This record gives sequence, C-alpha cells and structure tokens, in this order.
Amino acid sequence: MENPYLPEDYFEDTKKVFGNDPRLEQVLYGKFISVGDKVFDHKTVLEAAVEMEEFVPFVSGHRYIVALDTAIGEDELVITVLDWTDKPFRIVRSSGKKGNSQSPGLHLQDLTDIFEHYNQEQSVSIILEVFNGEAMHYYYNMPENMRVKTRTFGSGRVIGTTKKTGQVDRKEDILIAGRRLLDAKEIQFSNKLRKLIQQMANYTQKDERIKTDWVISFCLACWYATEGQPKNSTIQPVSVNW
Repeated sequence: MENPYLPEDYFEDTKKVFGNDPRLEQVLYGKFISVGDKVFDHKTVLEAAVEMEEFVPFVSGHRYIVALDTAIGEDELVITVLDWTDKPFRIVRSSGKKGNSQSPGLHLQDLTDIFEHYNQEQSVSIILEVFNGEAMHYYYNMPENMRVKTRTFGSGRVIGTTKKTGQVDRKEDILIAGRRLLDAKEIQFSNKLRKLIQQMANYTQKDERIKTDWVISFCLACWYATEGQPKNSTIQPVSVNW
C-alpha cells in the first residue's frame, strides 16, 4: 500500500536508494525496525506525535524559534518553528523543499515570510545550520532585522556565543538536545508530520544514505531552546572615562 502522506517523487527516490533493504518499510511507512544504533526511542517519538494541527498561527505573548536546516541539490531545506513559551514545547509549523526546487532567493523569501508571521511582537529567534558553505548565503542575505536575531550553528559559525579554545559545534549536541526533550515528554508535534516521524524512526549516524533534514531542523530548534541561550543574559551598563 502506498503512503498517502509522501509525495510520489520521494517514494520513488527512496525505493531506488534502499531496493530490497527491509528498512524501506521503516522509511516509507514509519514501521520501527529494532536495531541497536538508533538515536531516538520509538516510544517517545510516538508519544510526542499528538493530535494537533500542522500549522498553528502566531499567538500573542508566545515565544518562537525558527530553525533552518539548509540544503543543496536533492536534499531538503527544512524550516521548523518551535513554540517554546511553556513546556511541553510544540512544533507549530514545518515546511520542506528540495534545495534545487527553487532559487536560494526564493528559499530565503520562504524563511522571511515565516519569520515575519511569528515575529509580530519581536518574539522570534532564528537558529541557522551552517555545516556547509551554501548556508552562509542565507545568513549574509537576510534582512537586517532577521540577521540580528540569528544564531548560527556549525563549522561555519559566524555569530553566537563565544567558543572556548578547541570547542566546536557538534551535530551530536543538537541530537542529544532533541532526544532529551523527547525522553522527558517536554515536546510535542503533529502526528501528521510523517516525514519527521519516519526520519526519526530511521535515524542513525552510521548510514549516510538516510535522509535526515527534518530531524536536524527539529533538533536545532530543541538545542537552541535548551542549550543555545546566552549563559549570562544580564545587561550591565559600562561607563568609560575618556
């Protein structure tokens, strides 16, 4: 039986990649296959997937994080919006498009439209994945009001908390943040987000064939909400005697 939630091209591309591999059932239909190196526990993923709308509009008084996992070629550029006003946090919007489906400028416009919708009370922070050079295009071409609210994460980090000597932004850190929120039952998302659920079901860092775009965007938002904030948020006036 075909999966009605997946676009036809995704189904065909995935079949070509996995062939007769039994994990095809897991990737396309969300069936969990028990293996020892999975990052996420299937029970906590299913508990977090609740009956709610995929798109929850802006709510006055709420705080939002917009997380962007950039992409080139056939990979998907995924935008995740996290409402982190109260726990459990909630994914209130997610969207994904192949990197080569439109120009970088149109991808940036999609991000801008989402930012402006949720930033009606200046309550949005952006976390941008910069593990590849393509991501830098989005940062440097953002409107100024977006760029000043953006934290970058990855080997190409250009803004954010100061690194200690030898410190690097590790993909493992954002995965751990996502898993912690799931294990603590402190995050929820729509059970209609089939790509996110299927990628979580299949996620292992040892197989480069597996698509991970939705997982990375989700975990970026989780990391920013739990680990990515400045440790000292107190603003102290400084006077200088010239």
